[in-house]
Amino acid sequence: MRAFEVLKKNKKPVIIIIVVAVIIIALTLIYYLNYSSKSNSPTLSTSNSTPGSDLKGYPELMQNVNSLRSDNTLAQAPLFSRIINSLQIVGNSKSTEQERYNALVNADGLLENLYNTTNNHKLYSIPGDFSDFAKINFPKLYKDSDFFPVYCIDPSCAQSPQPQAILNIVNEIKNSNVPEVVKTTFVQDILNPGYLQNSFLNTKIFAYTIVANNLKNSGALTKAGLNEKLYNELTDYVKTTYPEEYNKIMSK
Repeated sequence: MRAFEVLKKNKKPVIIIIVVAVIIIALTLIYYLNYSSKSNSPTLSTSNSTPGSDLKGYPELMQNVNSLRSDNTLAQAPLFSRIINSLQIVGNSKSTEQERYNALVNADGLLENLYNTTNNHKLYSIPGDFSDFAKINFPKLYKDSDFFPVYCIDPSCAQSPQPQAILNIVNEIKNSNVPEVVKTTFVQDILNPGYLQNSFLNTKIFAYTIVANNLKNSGALTKAGLNEKLYNELTDYVKTTYPEEYNKIMSK
C-alpha cells in the first residue's frame, strides 16, 4: 500500500512512465504494420518489365510505327490499331516465341495492306524494318516467304503520270452503279501498278494482268455488265504498251 501511496503522491514519475509506455506501444504497432505491409505486398521482379526489353530494336520499331499517329488518316484507320495490337503481342515476353513471331508476320501483312490502300509514302520503308527485326530476334523461325518485298506504289515513286487509258477505266468504274466498296477496291488496284518504276516493269505488267482477271471475274461488275468490257480495255492497254514483255510473261 505504501508503494501505491507513494505513486499517488508523486504524480510526475507516473506521467513519465505512462508516456514511455505509450511510446513503446506506438513503436511496436508501427513496426508490426510496416512488416505486415511488406509481407503482404507482391514481390517486384528484378528483371526489366518494359515491353520488348528482351528483343533487340523493339523500342525503335515501336517508335517508328507510333510516329505514324501524327497522320490522322493513318491513325484513324482500323488497320492501324490492329497493327499496334499485333506489335504489343510481339513485345509481350509472356507469349511464346512462335506467338510473337506470328504476331510480327501478321503486323507486317496488315501494314502492307494499309500501304496498298492508302498509297501513303510514310508506310513504305517500315515493312523492311519488320523483316530485319524478325531476322535478328527470331532467327530459328524466320522465313523470307513470310515477309514479301514491298514495292513503292505511291505518287512519290512514280516516274510518270497515270496513263490516260488507265484513268479512263478508273472513271468508268467510278461512274458505274456497283457498290462503293467495289469501286474503291478496283480503282486502287488499277492505279497501283502505274506507280511502279520502270525497273520493275515485269512486276507492273503482271500486276495489270492480275487486276484484269479480277475485273473479269467480279460478280458486281458482271451484274453491271462491265466485267468483259473493262477486262478487254485493260488487257489491250498492256498488250499495246508493253507487247514484248507481255508476250514473254504470258508464255511462261
